[in-house]
Amino acid sequence: MSKGIEEFENFWRRLDLSSRAPYIHPEDAGRLSPEDYPAFQFQVVPIPVLGNLRSAEAVILMLNAGYGDNDEAWAKAHPREHALMTEAQMANIRQQHSPADYPFYDFNPAFQTHPGVAYWKGGAELAVKQRQMAKLRSVAHELQARWGLPLEQAHKVLAHKVAVLQWCPYRSRDFKRSGGLAALPSVRAALHLVRALVEENEKLVIVTRHVEAWGYEGSADSKGNLVVYDRKQGTSASLTLNSTGGKALLARLLRVGQTRKYVTPLQS
Repeated sequence: MSKGIEEFENFWRRLDLSSRAPYIHPEDAGRLSPEDYPAFQFQVVPIPVLGNLRSAEAVILMLNAGYGDNDEAWAKAHPREHALMTEAQMANIRQQHSPADYPFYDFNPAFQTHPGVAYWKGGAELAVKQRQMAKLRSVAHELQARWGLPLEQAHKVLAHKVAVLQWCPYRSRDFKRSGGLAALPSVRAALHLVRALVEENEKLVIVTRHVEAWGYEGSADSKGNLVVYDRKQGTSASLTLNSTGGKALLARLLRVGQTRKYVTPLQS
Protein backbone atom coordinates (compact mmCIF):
# COMPACT_ATOMS: atom_id res chain seq x y z
CA MET A 1 0.00 0.00 0.00
CA SER A 2 1.34 3.40 -1.00
CA LYS A 3 1.89 5.62 2.04
CA GLY A 4 1.56 8.68 -0.18
CA ILE A 5 -1.85 7.58 -1.46
CA GLU A 6 -3.01 6.72 2.05
CA GLU A 7 -2.06 10.19 3.32
CA PHE A 8 -3.79 11.84 0.34
CA GLU A 9 -6.94 9.81 0.96
CA ASN A 10 -6.96 10.72 4.65
CA PHE A 11 -6.54 14.41 3.79
CA TRP A 12 -9.52 14.50 1.45
CA ARG A 13 -11.78 12.41 3.66
CA ARG A 14 -11.77 15.35 6.06
CA LEU A 15 -13.89 17.32 3.58
CA ASP A 16 -17.53 17.15 4.72
CA LEU A 17 -19.49 16.18 1.62
CA SER A 18 -22.75 15.85 3.54
CA SER A 19 -23.04 19.61 3.96
CA ARG A 20 -24.08 22.13 1.34
CA ALA A 21 -21.82 24.41 -0.70
CA PRO A 22 -19.43 26.10 -0.57
CA TYR A 23 -17.24 23.01 -0.80
CA ILE A 24 -13.88 24.06 0.64
CA HIS A 25 -11.51 21.71 2.45
CA PRO A 26 -11.38 22.70 6.15
CA GLU A 27 -7.60 23.16 6.01
CA ASP A 28 -8.00 25.55 3.06
CA ALA A 29 -10.94 27.45 4.51
CA GLY A 30 -8.90 30.04 6.40
CA ARG A 31 -6.88 30.88 3.27
CA LEU A 32 -9.58 30.73 0.61
CA SER A 33 -12.84 32.60 0.22
CA PRO A 34 -15.35 33.07 -2.63
CA GLU A 35 -14.82 36.83 -2.39
CA ASP A 36 -11.06 36.62 -2.90
CA TYR A 37 -11.26 33.97 -5.63
CA PRO A 38 -14.45 34.69 -7.64
CA ALA A 39 -13.35 32.48 -10.54
CA PHE A 40 -13.54 29.38 -8.36
CA GLN A 41 -16.82 27.48 -8.49
CA PHE A 42 -17.27 26.46 -4.86
CA GLN A 43 -20.91 25.52 -5.48
CA VAL A 44 -19.71 22.28 -7.08
CA VAL A 45 -17.56 19.65 -5.41
CA PRO A 46 -13.82 19.98 -6.02
CA ILE A 47 -11.92 17.56 -8.25
CA PRO A 48 -8.58 16.77 -6.64
CA VAL A 49 -8.39 13.48 -8.52
CA LEU A 50 -10.19 11.80 -11.40
CA GLY A 51 -9.88 8.03 -11.08
CA ASN A 52 -8.81 5.37 -8.62
CA LEU A 53 -5.30 6.06 -7.33
CA ARG A 54 -4.86 2.57 -5.92
CA SER A 55 -5.74 0.65 -9.07
CA ALA A 56 -4.19 3.16 -11.51
CA GLU A 57 -1.02 2.16 -13.33
CA ALA A 58 -0.51 5.74 -14.53
CA VAL A 59 -1.22 9.15 -12.99
CA ILE A 60 -1.44 12.17 -15.30
CA LEU A 61 -0.69 15.53 -13.68
CA MET A 62 -2.80 18.52 -14.68
CA LEU A 63 -3.31 22.02 -13.29
CA ASN A 64 -7.00 22.60 -12.63
CA ALA A 65 -10.36 21.20 -13.68
CA GLY A 66 -12.25 23.90 -15.53
CA TYR A 67 -15.92 24.78 -15.28
CA GLY A 68 -17.57 26.52 -18.21
CA ASP A 69 -20.80 27.14 -20.07
CA ASN A 70 -20.89 23.55 -21.28
CA ASP A 71 -20.85 22.27 -17.70
CA GLU A 72 -23.75 24.50 -16.68
CA ALA A 73 -25.73 23.66 -19.81
CA TRP A 74 -25.16 19.95 -19.21
CA ALA A 75 -26.25 20.11 -15.56
CA LYS A 76 -29.49 21.87 -16.54
CA ALA A 77 -30.23 19.60 -19.49
CA HIS A 78 -29.36 16.34 -17.71
CA PRO A 79 -30.23 16.71 -14.01
CA ARG A 80 -30.31 12.96 -13.33
CA GLU A 81 -26.92 12.36 -14.95
CA HIS A 82 -25.56 15.43 -13.16
CA ALA A 83 -26.62 13.97 -9.81
CA LEU A 84 -25.00 10.64 -10.67
CA MET A 85 -21.79 12.36 -11.74
CA THR A 86 -21.69 14.35 -8.51
CA GLU A 87 -21.88 11.01 -6.69
CA ALA A 88 -19.00 9.73 -8.84
CA GLN A 89 -16.96 12.84 -8.04
CA MET A 90 -17.61 12.36 -4.34
CA ALA A 91 -16.53 8.71 -4.63
CA ASN A 92 -13.26 9.92 -6.14
CA ILE A 93 -12.75 12.38 -3.27
CA ARG A 94 -13.27 9.53 -0.80
CA GLN A 95 -11.39 7.09 -3.09
CA GLN A 96 -14.05 4.45 -2.59
CA HIS A 97 -14.68 2.33 -5.68
CA SER A 98 -15.74 -1.12 -6.85
CA PRO A 99 -14.84 -3.06 -10.02
CA ALA A 100 -18.27 -2.19 -11.43
CA ASP A 101 -17.57 1.54 -11.16
CA TYR A 102 -15.95 3.92 -13.65
CA PRO A 103 -13.60 5.89 -11.36
CA PHE A 104 -12.37 7.83 -14.43
CA TYR A 105 -16.01 8.65 -15.07
CA ASP A 106 -15.56 10.32 -18.45
CA PHE A 107 -15.24 6.78 -19.84
CA ASN A 108 -18.64 5.83 -18.42
CA PRO A 109 -21.12 5.47 -21.33
CA ALA A 110 -23.84 6.83 -19.04
CA PHE A 111 -22.17 10.24 -19.25
CA GLN A 112 -21.74 10.42 -23.02
CA THR A 113 -23.16 13.95 -23.09
CA HIS A 114 -20.70 15.32 -20.50
CA PRO A 115 -18.06 17.90 -21.60
CA GLY A 116 -15.27 15.88 -19.98
CA VAL A 117 -15.93 13.10 -22.47
CA ALA A 118 -14.93 15.49 -25.25
CA TYR A 119 -11.60 16.16 -23.54
CA TRP A 120 -10.54 12.64 -22.61
CA LYS A 121 -12.54 10.05 -24.56
CA GLY A 122 -14.01 11.88 -27.55
CA GLY A 123 -17.35 11.44 -29.25
CA ALA A 124 -19.29 13.49 -26.71
CA GLU A 125 -22.81 14.63 -27.57
CA LEU A 126 -22.61 18.19 -26.27
CA ALA A 127 -25.21 20.86 -25.56
CA VAL A 128 -22.69 23.58 -26.42
CA LYS A 129 -20.25 22.94 -29.25
CA GLN A 130 -16.59 22.53 -28.27
CA ARG A 131 -13.53 20.86 -29.70
CA GLN A 132 -13.26 17.12 -29.10
CA MET A 133 -9.72 16.89 -27.71
CA ALA A 134 -10.03 13.11 -27.05
CA LYS A 135 -6.68 12.94 -25.24
CA LEU A 136 -6.81 9.19 -24.60
CA ARG A 137 -8.65 8.06 -27.74
CA SER A 138 -5.58 6.71 -29.55
CA VAL A 139 -4.46 4.75 -26.47
CA ALA A 140 -7.94 3.24 -26.12
CA HIS A 141 -8.06 2.21 -29.79
CA GLU A 142 -4.60 0.67 -29.60
CA LEU A 143 -5.57 -1.38 -26.53
CA GLN A 144 -8.69 -2.48 -28.37
CA ALA A 145 -6.60 -3.69 -31.31
CA ARG A 146 -3.83 -5.32 -29.25
CA TRP A 147 -6.13 -7.11 -26.83
CA GLY A 148 -8.95 -7.92 -29.26
CA LEU A 149 -11.55 -6.24 -27.07
CA PRO A 150 -14.63 -4.22 -27.88
CA LEU A 151 -13.77 -0.55 -27.50
CA GLU A 152 -16.12 -0.16 -24.53
CA GLN A 153 -14.16 -2.80 -22.61
CA ALA A 154 -10.90 -1.02 -23.37
CA HIS A 155 -12.54 2.12 -21.97
CA LYS A 156 -13.48 0.21 -18.80
CA VAL A 157 -9.86 -0.82 -18.28
CA LEU A 158 -8.69 2.77 -18.77
CA ALA A 159 -11.31 3.93 -16.27
CA HIS A 160 -9.57 1.87 -13.59
CA LYS A 161 -5.96 1.99 -14.75
CA VAL A 162 -5.50 5.73 -15.41
CA ALA A 163 -5.99 8.59 -12.96
CA VAL A 164 -5.64 12.37 -13.25
CA LEU A 165 -4.32 14.51 -10.39
CA GLN A 166 -5.05 18.24 -10.30
CA TRP A 167 -2.58 20.78 -8.84
CA CYS A 168 -5.49 22.90 -7.55
CA PRO A 169 -8.71 20.99 -6.83
CA TYR A 170 -11.26 23.81 -7.02
CA ARG A 171 -12.96 24.13 -10.40
CA SER A 172 -12.51 27.46 -12.13
CA ARG A 173 -13.82 29.45 -15.08
CA ASP A 174 -10.54 31.28 -15.57
CA PHE A 175 -7.77 29.70 -13.54
CA LYS A 176 -4.65 31.70 -12.74
CA ARG A 177 -1.90 30.12 -10.70
CA SER A 178 -0.52 32.30 -7.90
CA GLY A 179 1.85 32.09 -4.97
CA GLY A 180 -1.08 32.29 -2.59
CA LEU A 181 -2.63 29.17 -4.06
CA ALA A 182 0.68 27.32 -3.86
CA ALA A 183 0.48 27.64 -0.07
CA LEU A 184 -2.91 25.92 0.15
CA PRO A 185 -2.80 22.67 2.14
CA SER A 186 -4.75 20.94 -0.67
CA VAL A 187 -2.10 21.95 -3.21
CA ARG A 188 0.68 20.84 -0.88
CA ALA A 189 -1.13 17.51 -0.43
CA ALA A 190 -1.08 16.97 -4.21
CA LEU A 191 2.62 17.86 -4.43
CA HIS A 192 3.43 15.53 -1.54
CA LEU A 193 1.55 12.70 -3.25
CA VAL A 194 3.50 13.18 -6.48
CA ARG A 195 6.83 13.10 -4.69
CA ALA A 196 5.76 9.89 -2.95
CA LEU A 197 4.58 8.25 -6.19
CA VAL A 198 7.84 9.03 -7.96
CA GLU A 199 9.89 7.77 -5.02
CA GLU A 200 7.82 4.60 -4.57
CA ASN A 201 8.29 3.82 -8.29
CA GLU A 202 5.12 1.73 -8.50
CA LYS A 203 3.14 3.89 -10.94
CA LEU A 204 3.90 5.84 -14.09
CA VAL A 205 3.70 9.60 -13.48
CA ILE A 206 3.19 11.86 -16.53
CA VAL A 207 3.65 15.63 -16.11
CA THR A 208 2.12 17.41 -19.09
CA ARG A 209 1.30 21.08 -18.56
CA HIS A 210 2.73 23.67 -16.15
CA VAL A 211 5.52 21.33 -15.12
CA GLU A 212 7.08 24.06 -12.96
CA ALA A 213 3.99 24.05 -10.73
CA TRP A 214 4.78 20.43 -9.93
CA GLY A 215 8.41 21.23 -9.17
CA TYR A 216 9.99 20.20 -12.48
CA GLU A 217 11.75 22.06 -15.28
CA GLY A 218 11.33 19.87 -18.34
CA SER A 219 12.14 16.58 -20.04
CA ALA A 220 15.60 16.47 -18.44
CA ASP A 221 13.79 15.60 -15.20
CA SER A 222 12.32 12.44 -16.76
CA LYS A 223 13.56 9.22 -15.21
CA GLY A 224 12.31 5.71 -14.57
CA ASN A 225 8.61 6.01 -13.85
CA LEU A 226 8.53 9.80 -14.41
CA VAL A 227 7.78 11.47 -17.76
CA VAL A 228 8.07 15.27 -17.83
CA TYR A 229 7.13 17.34 -20.89
CA ASP A 230 9.10 20.32 -22.16
CA ARG A 231 7.30 23.63 -22.64
CA LYS A 232 6.74 22.92 -26.36
CA GLN A 233 5.21 19.50 -25.62
CA GLY A 234 3.16 20.98 -22.80
CA THR A 235 1.41 23.43 -25.11
CA SER A 236 -0.73 20.65 -26.51
CA ALA A 237 -0.26 18.20 -23.61
CA SER A 238 -0.68 15.48 -26.23
CA LEU A 239 -1.12 11.85 -25.17
CA THR A 240 -1.32 10.41 -28.68
CA LEU A 241 0.86 7.48 -29.66
CA ASN A 242 3.33 9.95 -31.19
CA SER A 243 3.86 11.68 -27.84
CA THR A 244 6.31 10.74 -25.11
CA GLY A 245 3.55 10.41 -22.53
CA GLY A 246 1.21 8.47 -24.80
CA LYS A 247 3.93 5.97 -25.72
CA ALA A 248 4.89 5.48 -22.07
CA LEU A 249 1.26 5.06 -21.03
CA LEU A 250 0.54 2.47 -23.72
CA ALA A 251 3.71 0.53 -22.90
CA ARG A 252 2.81 0.48 -19.22
CA LEU A 253 -0.72 -0.76 -19.83
CA LEU A 254 0.42 -3.42 -22.28
CA ARG A 255 3.06 -4.62 -19.82
CA VAL A 256 0.60 -5.14 -16.98
CA GLY A 257 -2.01 -6.58 -19.34
CA GLN A 258 -5.76 -6.77 -19.03
CA THR A 259 -7.34 -6.89 -15.60
CA ARG A 260 -10.02 -9.54 -15.84
CA LYS A 261 -12.30 -8.16 -13.15
CA TYR A 262 -12.77 -5.04 -15.29
CA VAL A 263 -13.41 -6.92 -18.54
CA THR A 264 -16.69 -8.71 -19.24
CA PRO A 265 -16.21 -12.02 -21.11
CA LEU A 266 -17.42 -11.84 -24.69
CA GLN A 267 -20.58 -13.73 -25.57
CA SER A 268 -20.03 -16.54 -28.06
